[in-house]
Amino acid sequence: MATDQQTRPASSAKFEAFVEQQLSKVKQRLRAIDLGSAALLLLAITLGYAAVMAVFDLIVRGSSEWWVSNVRLAAFGLYLLAMGGGAYLLVARLMRRINPYYCAHQLEQTLPDAKNSVINWLDLREEHLPPAIRNSLGMKAAVDLKEADADQVADPKPKWLMGGIAGALFVVLVVLFAISPNQFGSLLARAFLPFREIRMANRAEITLVRPTGDIEVPHNQRIEFVAEIAGRFPKVNHPQAPTLWYRYGPSDP
Repeated sequence: MATDQQTRPASSAKFEAFVEQQLSKVKQRLRAIDLGSAALLLLAITLGYAAVMAVFDLIVRGSSEWWVSNVRLAAFGLYLLAMGGGAYLLVARLMRRINPYYCAHQLEQTLPDAKNSVINWLDLREEHLPPAIRNSLGMKAAVDLKEADADQVADPKPKWLMGGIAGALFVVLVVLFAISPNQFGSLLARAFLPFREIRMANRAEITLVRPTGDIEVPHNQRIEFVAEIAGRFPKVNHPQAPTLWYRYGPSDP
C-alpha cells in the first residue's frame, strides 16, 4: 500500500486525503452522538431513580416498615440493572467500528447529484488502477463531498431527546430541594444506600437558644423562650405555625 501510494499522482493523493478526511468527520460525529446519547441515558436513569425514591420516601414519611424497606431494596436492584444495561450500551458504542460505507451513504444522502461517487471510490481504492482512472475517481468523490456538510449527516434527535428527559428530571430534583432543603440530603442517602438505616431528616430543625438546659423558675417570675428554627415551616398565623406548649404541673393538660 505504501509503494502504491508513492506511485500515485500528487493530485490523486490530495483528492483521496480530502475524501478520507470527510469520512473521518462523519465517523467522529456519529460516535459523539452515540456516546452522548448513552451517557445522557445513564444520567437520566440516575436522576429518575433519585426523584422517584425521594417522592416515595416523602409519601411514606421515611417509614422503616418492612414493606417500605423491601420496596427500596427492589427499586435499588432495578436501578443497578438499568445502569448495567446503560453502561454496556456505552461501552459497546465506544468499541463499535463504524463502517466507512455507512458514512459514505450518509454523506451522499445530503447530495442528490452524488451518484455513489464516494461508494465507488471506496470500492476501487484498493485496486491497482491506471493513474488517470484513479485520479478521476478521487476527483469526482472530492468534488461531490466539497458540497457536503459532515455536521448535518447524523441525526442528533436521540441525544436531544435524552438530554431533555435528563433536564426535566433534574428540574424535578431542584423542586424537591426547594420544597424541603433540610430533607433533601437524607432522601438521596436513603435512595442510594438502601442497606443502611438512615433516618429521614425533619423539614425543620429546632434549636432552643434560651433558656439552656433545665432551669428552675421562681413563682411569678417572667421567663422568655427563644428558639432558632432552620428549614421550611408554616409562618405566623398559620394553624400549624411553631407554637410553645407548656403546662404548670405534670397533671395539667
